[in-house]
Amino acid sequence: MLPSQDQSPLSKGLIRYGIPAIVALFYGTAAFHFAYTPDDTYIYLRYARNIADGSGFSFNPGEATYGITGPLWVLLLSLGGLLHLNLFIAAKILDLALASGAIVLFVFFALDVLEDHVAAVVAGFAFSVNVWVLRWAATGMESSLALLLVIAAARAAVRNDRLLAVVLAALLTLVRPEGTLFFVLLLINFFVNSPKKARAVEHTLVSIAVYAALLAPWVIYANREFGTFVPATASAKSALVDFWGSRWWALIQQAKILFTSDLPDILLLLLGIVLVATAKRWADFKPHLFALLWIASLPATYIAFGVDVVSRYLVLVIPFLIIYGFRGFLEFQSRWRALDRLGFTGVILFAGLLLVENQVVYHRTVVPHMREFTAGMKETLIPLARQLSNETPHGSVVLVPDAGAIGYYSNRTVYDVAGLVTPEMLRLRKQGLTCDEIMTKGLYREVVQPDYVVDRSDHPNRLKSDVLTPMYSGSFPGLGINDRAVQFYTLYKVQK
Repeated sequence: MLPSQDQSPLSKGLIRYGIPAIVALFYGTAAFHFAYTPDDTYIYLRYARNIADGSGFSFNPGEATYGITGPLWVLLLSLGGLLHLNLFIAAKILDLALASGAIVLFVFFALDVLEDHVAAVVAGFAFSVNVWVLRWAATGMESSLALLLVIAAARAAVRNDRLLAVVLAALLTLVRPEGTLFFVLLLINFFVNSPKKARAVEHTLVSIAVYAALLAPWVIYANREFGTFVPATASAKSALVDFWGSRWWALIQQAKILFTSDLPDILLLLLGIVLVATAKRWADFKPHLFALLWIASLPATYIAFGVDVVSRYLVLVIPFLIIYGFRGFLEFQSRWRALDRLGFTGVILFAGLLLVENQVVYHRTVVPHMREFTAGMKETLIPLARQLSNETPHGSVVLVPDAGAIGYYSNRTVYDVAGLVTPEMLRLRKQGLTCDEIMTKGLYREVVQPDYVVDRSDHPNRLKSDVLTPMYSGSFPGLGINDRAVQFYTLYKVQK
């Protein structure tokens, strides 16, 4: 059995002083990459700036498009614009603050699940050094807000605060569409754990009504303005062709991401499930059913839709892998006498194993990639955008492979081949065409007639012709964490 919760002053002191120490360590580690800003962040910033300026929910002013994943996040950022704050700095500071809040809340959630102050604080330490939690903190993306909401909703569910859990799940859905899946799992959890099924049906209907009421304003607005309540990012990053190949790719990518950071958690979680099941303690599963289902169903959903998975998408399961990995470790420790003699030294050693795994990956792989990416932004992509701003007529139309930084700094009308902010491009991609084929074959002209084209390839000036005249070219190292090959961005003027 798991240890009962210790209410001694020493244990309470661990919470009081342990949490600030964990957050301080988190800040110190995040400082290694504070300058790192993904291109997608600038998409949020451009939407936020347009909203604050009264240009509508749009990437290009006056052209309503659903090109971001989290409408709640972009609305929060737009408040910074209304207050005349520097949107770039405000987004990164708010992101870091929310990540810190997620760490604090994680410790209390761990305390509810593990029922021990020492284990909860040690698990919080392991969470704060997780490579993917660290990577996406302070980037200006929606990840930290989503992380905070999913932990808060899970804690509310464990404490049987159904209404709060439903409200938080609705807010999560406005940040990440995966919140809908989380809400469904909450309903299953509430129903299974309700002693009176007739009352459970009533609670289920009320929960659905509350969830729908909170989402209805956005759904109505999105359908009216964009013709859909599904973000273009969801379509652009899901499989458009090669059904089985894309599903296999999604499986492999997720395995690489999670095994890199949480293999010990996963193994101990599975071991804990086996130990509880063999002891036929089925009642132990019921309060945590939604969490276990979430761990399994979120990756399964990505596989089912053939999503091109990146680590940011899986951050939402990491708190659960860590907490229930620790719970599995405590279960295993209580069964193995030699390990049980170690007491909480064993818990600390387990956390140390996670620390070593994650920090090796963070410093050897993630930090070098982020530094290369930041250098590419500062030395190539942002200067290219500023050249467009300074040397092209206002109102010029630019076609790009990556819309964020170029759109934010150029202040020009920007369309993207991937279809994130230009959903009309998805029609071409659904025909089995890659972004590269659309660019090299000039098929983008079926959608847009640009004045300037920005191309990304493994060598510069590849599109040079009588129609496309090169104006600028720069190298960009380390676009992807697994793809460190140098790419070249070339700006062309279209001769008409």
